[in-house]
Formats: sequence, structure tokens, C-alpha cells
Amino acid sequence: MSKASGLKCLYCGAQYGLEPLFGGCPKCQTDNFHANLTVEYDYGPMKIRKESFHNNRPGIWRFSDLLPIEDPAHFVTLYEGNTALVPLPRVAKEAGLQKVFAKDETRNPTLSYKDRLCAVATAKALDFGARATTIASTGNHGASVAAYSSRAGLDSFIFTVSFTSQNMITLMAVYGAKLVATPALRDRWILMGEGVRRYGWYPMGSFTIPPTGNPYGVEGYKTLGFEIAEQMDWQVPEYLIVPTAFAEGLYGCWKGFKELHLLGLTRVLPRMVAAAPAGCDPLREALEKSLDQIPILAQKKTVALSIGTFTTGHQGLVALQESDGKAVSATDEEILDAQRILARDGIFAEPASATSVAAAIKLGRSKEIDPQATVVCIITASGLKMVDDARRYLPPLPIVPPDFEEFRKAMERVYGVQLA
Repeated sequence: MSKASGLKCLYCGAQYGLEPLFGGCPKCQTDNFHANLTVEYDYGPMKIRKESFHNNRPGIWRFSDLLPIEDPAHFVTLYEGNTALVPLPRVAKEAGLQKVFAKDETRNPTLSYKDRLCAVATAKALDFGARATTIASTGNHGASVAAYSSRAGLDSFIFTVSFTSQNMITLMAVYGAKLVATPALRDRWILMGEGVRRYGWYPMGSFTIPPTGNPYGVEGYKTLGFEIAEQMDWQVPEYLIVPTAFAEGLYGCWKGFKELHLLGLTRVLPRMVAAAPAGCDPLREALEKSLDQIPILAQKKTVALSIGTFTTGHQGLVALQESDGKAVSATDEEILDAQRILARDGIFAEPASATSVAAAIKLGRSKEIDPQATVVCIITASGLKMVDDARRYLPPLPIVPPDFEEFRKAMERVYGVQLA
């Protein structure tokens, strides 16, 4: 049985019951500020040991004691989680670091880490008796919402943008979502919010600016911290780098590590790093200017569309402040370079996901972190969802007749390889 006890505002500390509150904290809300709520637990009675997570529950639900679902019959799963922690020797060499790892979330059912959020958010939808879910998404979140909603027998209404990739559109639609596109990014939230207010659709993420998200779904990201600690023999990386838009993953990972530390399962905490595209980095600006509220930036185009945001959730600032963390931005060129380098280590990530690797390379090269430090990069989604950007730096496919001399010439012409 879950030990979740209520919701708490991360800004003013106001407390609420386990209610369907998705617009942030009502007490401290203003026209320009909405604070995130987070789930609170009664940790006192918990008797959790390292072996407690070795049970027969599927997917991330082996961590259900630290998740906010009241009825175990509502555990929705596609066997998400338990993804690999992969050493990245080529990335480490490029960065001048000794130990860099990828937490490879491309191996989840819909090829992204959103499956962790959606498994928990969907289960909570069932707790609340919801009949339909909704989200505004450029792809990853939408695909996961559609898949988990269908799995749970719920309708899903998804609002995307007209310029998202065809691969993403197909992935969202194939699971059975009712999918429409709007001309501009912010238009999506207008329609989504109306659906929530008029029809009681259950929001699987933000429909407000600034974003407040689904506090129950964010709890799914804690399982990343739990798994990383397990995979490192209950050690903790010095730095955990997370591609960051609305900071749900950033805060969720941080909260997971905090809970392990609180429960006595680990001895130290990591420093969190928010990785974002240049110009889409409100957390960096907030840290540099010592702001206690997140600024709203002008919308910028970026190859990292999935995290190309103009603002973020207050929870991201909390994670960085509490962990003495950093916010690092990368240009499109640096992101695509990181994507290519990561692929040489065997992982094809979408540009937004490769932003964590770009941040690791920047931090390593600039000597901002100890070369001996252990760094884990969250790889949030597969590059198969957005292949067009990778084509920018790939050579054209040579077509040759069954003539070995022509093959040899093509190798030299296209790849610079001289065959004796």
C-alpha cells in the first residue's frame, strides 16, 4: 500500500490532500507564477531495505511503496523501466573525463523515458476514476500518453504542432489517440485546458504557463534514481545530467535520490545538471541572475524540439538549488556533434536526448567538473523518432554495381577509406 499522504507546494509549502490538482499551488498562484506541487509520503513507518525492490511486480511497480497509487489493481504497465546503464568510453574521451555513463531510456516501450511518467500518471487517473486523458506534446509525451491510455482502456486527446516530425505524428496516432495539430506551440495548451475544464479530461502534463505538470506522473521519474543507484551498487554519481524542458525529469530524478538518502540506502547525493538548447535555457538565466521565479524567454528554434521551451517549472530551480547543481546550454551544432559521438558508443538518441551528452562534453572540456568524477547522462528518447536531423551530417548513400573496383572507388570517394 502506498504511503503517499498528500501534496505540498515547492514554493510556499502549502499542503493539500491527494487531490486532482494539476494547475499548481492555488495559494501562491499569480498571473505570472504557478508553483509545482509534489507528492509527500509518510516515511516514518517505511521499512525499506535494498532487497525490498526485488519483488515480482512488473516494470517500475517494484518501487510501488514509493509511488502514489492507492489501488494496486490500477498499476498500468508495458514493462517500462529497468533500462541499461551503459559506459560511454568515446564520450568520456571527448570530454576529458574518466567515467561517463548513459542511462539508456530509448529501451522503454515507446522509446522514451516518458513511459515512467505515464505509467504512474495513468494509474493515478484510474484512482481518480478518469475516463479520458489529454496532453500537449511534440511527440514523446504524446506517444506515451496514447500507449498507456489505450492499455488502461482510456480515451486520449493529444494536441501537437503542425511542424512536428511525421515519425512522431505516426507514433502518437498509431496507439489510438485523437490527435490534432495547432499552428503554434502555445495554442496547444489553450485547447487542452478547455478540454480539462469542459469535459474533465485528466491532464497527463502541463496546460498552464508557467508549466505545473502532473505531480503524480513526476513520481515515475524517481525510479530513474532508484535504478541508477542499484546499478552502481548503491553508489551515487557525482553528476546526473538531464535534458530539461519543464524540469519534470530533472526534479523527479533528484527526488528519487533524496528519498534513497533519507531512507539510509545511499550515503551521498548527486549534483544535478539541467541540459538545454542555447536560447531555450530559462534555468540557466534564473541561476545566473539569482531569481526565485523562472523567466519567460522568447521562443527560439532548435534541433532539440522536444526540449525547446521558453520557460520551465519551478521544480527545476528547486532541484538545482538543493543539489548545488548547474544549468548548461548547447548550440545546435554541439548537440548534433554529441549525437554523432554518442552513436559511436552505440546509442542513437534524438537531438534533445543528446543534449545531456553535449553538456557532459562542455563541462569536461572546460574543467568545470573533476576529470575523475562519475557522470551519468539521461538519454531520454530514441533518434529513430527524428531521423531528419541526423541526415544533415551523414554522407549520401553510394549506389554501386556489382563491381568491386566501383565499390573500392565509392569507399574512397564517400568515406575516405582506401582499400588496398
